Amino acid sequence: MKLPSGTPLIRNEPVKNGDVSAILSRIPPSFNGYIAVTALGYDGVEEGIFLVDNGSVTHAYYVHLKYVHEEWGNAALPPALNVFSSKGANVDAVEFTPPKLRLTATFNEQAKLDKPFPLSQLQSRIPKAYDKKHVLNIIRLRPAEELEHLKRLLSIGLAFGRKEDIG
Repeated sequence: MKLPSGTPLIRNEPVKNGDVSAILSRIPPSFNGYIAVTALGYDGVEEGIFLVDNGSVTHAYYVHLKYVHEEWGNAALPPALNVFSSKGANVDAVEFTPPKLRLTATFNEQAKLDKPFPLSQLQSRIPKAYDKKHVLNIIRLRPAEELEHLKRLLSIGLAFGRKEDIG
């Protein structure tokens, strides 16, 4: 997701057991900006980014950095929310001016959600426990020669995960 600089509101705040209610309580109801959650998920770093317009989540983005796998909009919402439930998740919130927010939304149109929702509902949408199935699906989409290489790395202890997860 293309994000300009803004005013940091929350920096590297740890999430405890997927509960972000204390963090969200520090964000004003009419917040304009983005909330990013980053964590070491299954087999690498995952990040979810939520663009917020006047207190409503309007855009979502997800990336698994190891596999350079991105998802945008409605498809990004479940895996991005899942990152909150990962052990070691940290949250950042950055505030934008209204013109900067409109520009950011325009540059990231592919991340627009069909049905925006109030930021106050974010906590209720976060899964109770981290689920690795999304990352496993990303791994299975990799080319066959890359999967064989990954299996070799796993067998000698140079990669995370289990051979059974790859297939």
